[in-house]
This record gives sequence, structure tokens and C-alpha cells, in this order.
Amino acid sequence: PIETTEGIQTREFNYVDNIVKGFIAIASVEPIPDVVINVGSGEEIAICDLVRKIHSLSDSTSELNIGTLPNRPTEIWRMCADNQRAYDILNWKPLISFEDGLKKTITWFKEYLNIYYSTNSSLNKL
Repeated sequence: PIETTEGIQTREFNYVDNIVKGFIAIASVEPIPDVVINVGSGEEIAICDLVRKIHSLSDSTSELNIGTLPNRPTEIWRMCADNQRAYDILNWKPLISFEDGLKKTITWFKEYLNIYYSTNSSLNKL
């Protein structure tokens, strides 16, 4: 079973290719900007929605128990980057959407597990 809090807190996720391209864009601009530039996705997702999305996209049969755990007393309720400067200064924006990035991540993880647990793999003997 998968147990979570009510999951109404939000977070932002950005696929690694987006971040790398953002860093390259920052390294390529001259003069170097003297301001903070966020290379975030600018899109929030509630943790309960994230859990449901991963559950669905991974074809999980695990039992979901959202809301069974208490919230942490020091919970951060909202976390999201304002990426407007990245667009204005670098002409950068994330190209891989949250859902596409999540699908790529799940596919990679499943392939990795198949390789790792393969009887021919030396990885699982480390």
C-alpha cells in the first residue's frame, strides 16, 4: 500500500533535459545577468495528484491511501518557481511537459529495473 498525507501541498517538477538546457542558456548569455534566474517549470502540482499520476502512468496495482498520514508540523505548502526572467533574458522555457517528463522517467526506471534484476546483469551483484 502507498500511504500519504492529504497531499494538498504543491511542488514544481521539471524534467532534467529542461534544466540542462536552461543552464546552458545561462552559461551562453553575455553579459552574465546580475539577477536570479529560475529555470523552473512554473507549474505546480499537488502531491496527491502527483501520486495518482505516477500510480496511473506506471500501471501500479498498489492500494492508494491518500490522507492516511498526518501532515508534518513544518510542512511547506507551496513551492513553485517564477521562470519569467528565464524567458525574458534567455528566451528559455521548458520544452518537455511535466507529464511527458514523468512518462520518460517511468520508462527509464522500468528499463533500469529490468536490466538490474536480469540474471545476466552484473549490476545486481555489486
